[in-house]
Amino acid sequence: MAVINLNLDMNEEYKKYIKEMYKIIVVLVVTQIIFYCMKPDKNFLDQVISGGLINDELLILIIVILIALSTYHFIFEPLLIIN
Repeated sequence: MAVINLNLDMNEEYKKYIKEMYKIIVVLVVTQIIFYCMKPDKNFLDQVISGGLINDELLILIIVILIALSTYHFIFEPLLIIN
């Protein structure tokens, strides 16, 4: 049972791509939160308000990984089909 159910009228290949992007973003954000919470000397609420939780490095990492996965999915994956 999903909280949000998207019914996309797209090719299955694009649906798979969107699922992969969603998975990578969730993994990176959760990893960032876990590493952030491992710093006990910082006040969590103050850091969240000041932008310490979602910082520039995380956003750049997400963008770079999305570009890399997009390149793989749309350019390199169709070049080699393994059955």
